[in-house]
Amino acid sequence: MKIKAVVIIITIIFFLPVSPSTAVDITEPVIIAKSDSARYNSISFDNDKVAWIEYGFNEDDSLASSVHSFDIKTGRQETVIVDPSGKFSLDLSGNRYVWSDNRGIFLYDDDEKILTFLYSANAQYNPVIDGDIIVWEERDKNRSFLRMYDIKSKNYSDEILNQKDYCDYYYPAISKNNLAFIEKNKKTLEINLIFCNLTSGVSTYVSDLPYIYQPPSIDADKIVWTGKNKDDYSVFIYDTNTGAKKILSAKPGYQMYPDVSNGNVVWVYYKDSGRNFSNGGDIFLFDINTNNCSMISPPEEKQDFPKVSKDFVVWTDRRGSAHDIYLYAIPQKTGEITEYTNFNSENAFVTPNPTPDTKVRYYSSLCKGDTQWYSIEPSEDDKAISFELRWKDADTNLFLSVASPDNSMWRFSDEDDNSKDCSVRMTISDIKNRYYPKKAWTIAVSGEFNNDNKTETFYDICWY
Repeated sequence: MKIKAVVIIITIIFFLPVSPSTAVDITEPVIIAKSDSARYNSISFDNDKVAWIEYGFNEDDSLASSVHSFDIKTGRQETVIVDPSGKFSLDLSGNRYVWSDNRGIFLYDDDEKILTFLYSANAQYNPVIDGDIIVWEERDKNRSFLRMYDIKSKNYSDEILNQKDYCDYYYPAISKNNLAFIEKNKKTLEINLIFCNLTSGVSTYVSDLPYIYQPPSIDADKIVWTGKNKDDYSVFIYDTNTGAKKILSAKPGYQMYPDVSNGNVVWVYYKDSGRNFSNGGDIFLFDINTNNCSMISPPEEKQDFPKVSKDFVVWTDRRGSAHDIYLYAIPQKTGEITEYTNFNSENAFVTPNPTPDTKVRYYSSLCKGDTQWYSIEPSEDDKAISFELRWKDADTNLFLSVASPDNSMWRFSDEDDNSKDCSVRMTISDIKNRYYPKKAWTIAVSGEFNNDNKTETFYDICWY
């Protein structure tokens, strides 16, 4: 059956922003959307813009939904569109938004203020967009298959990728000319992850998938997904150029909802909670270039549905009915510390006062053999920098290494602050005159695991 588009020109009313119009300065996870409106897995993230769907009820108890956005550069939250269509599976590219109402696909161009309905007699789900290309899942009475629409040429591809009649196709993910999707063979019941180059039309098998599967994520030449690792669910990565495939961080339990962008991968870690994910989990960040894996959400929280774009991560808070959206800035690395000096400098001493409770803390976990990196830039008025590193596992010794812009280096341990209490509290003085404060300092956290059964420890760190 032919597909046609119905174009509706509408007027959008923008509500007052909740943040000032100046650029956002993010030093810890901050709430960018706070209310009791349900959001679930409806967050989309592209470059500096975060978008989500909010659900509520009209006065007649009918379901109402709206699309909202937050601009990281300006700190402005805006209502993008409120219209009668149901909204599920939101995706974003630039100022274009796509979603499904579980019947058809909607495209909204925020620059032109035009809403386009991509009509079909079949049910349409799970649209994704990148630039001018939209791909979605379409279902008739016999099977599920993928279709594509080119916004610039207004051309449809009725069926793409030489899809097999005896297979169903689900959950497309797109990055420029690269497409990843799930293929389920109705004869053998095998479930596979497939990669396709839309320019060449060549499809490549990536991996088999477990019975419980989730949408893949793709960015340039990297694909990530959740796969089965013995009795656990782990996040895998595949390089479309080399064909290399590996597990990012093997942990017992369930790693779900992975997303990839700009060399960073995020996911939710539910530990051993099984299929009951209602309580949320911890957000983890993996740096593909350094193989550094760290927990970026505070411990014992209930987080879900992370997304990553460029140097930021967003996720949903699942505590109570809040569904608040948090934004986190990924600390930037300035280089690697290859050698250290022990605590023997006259400019380093035990911090004399307790750390103020108001100081920002970064919460993470350290796996055996890993090193985690942070970067700070003191102001021109700072005369000293104080550090506090804390952990709870007495069988583990953590070390705090610091490198100044002129390559002066320190390595602090629990014993250096004269109190063996699973913490390091040290201060480096005279930084204004000695260590060129206009440039970034590099901080590294490493550890020794004295218990062979321990492979991971949790810690928090702050500086001021």
